[in-house]
Amino acid sequence: MLLSLGGDMSGRSFFQRLSQDPRILNQAWDEVHRNAKSLSKGVDDKTLSAYAAHSQKNLTQLRLKLKNGQFKFSNLRGAALLKANGKFRPLKIATIEDRIVQKAVERLIRKALDNRYKLFNNPVSYAFIKTEDIENFDSSDPQTFKG
Repeated sequence: MLLSLGGDMSGRSFFQRLSQDPRILNQAWDEVHRNAKSLSKGVDDKTLSAYAAHSQKNLTQLRLKLKNGQFKFSNLRGAALLKANGKFRPLKIATIEDRIVQKAVERLIRKALDNRYKLFNNPVSYAFIKTEDIENFDSSDPQTFKG
């Protein structure tokens, strides 16, 4: 798996980057905590509330696993959600830690792409701009470009 935004191509440097600044995982945890369903647990059976009860200790341990190259994504837990029409929708649920790492990776990639997109300074391209970002978009200011 290639997870590198610079450094060697093994991905190890990328995970180490996640572990260097505690704010990265803390911000990812805040977003996961805010958006996750309280009973949505992965194969490790850790619920959101159980993780939150010791979140700083859990995040410190997660940072150490990432730093030491010991973090591995877990399998997904299968579940079924009953839809309004009476049919079931299959779900695959990641563990809380997997979601935190995924969110942190997404944030780093988005930041890297945002920085690269600024170099293009193309006032007519609106690709990948979120709806909420359009109202703050200023074609003369490259700082407002999103992509």
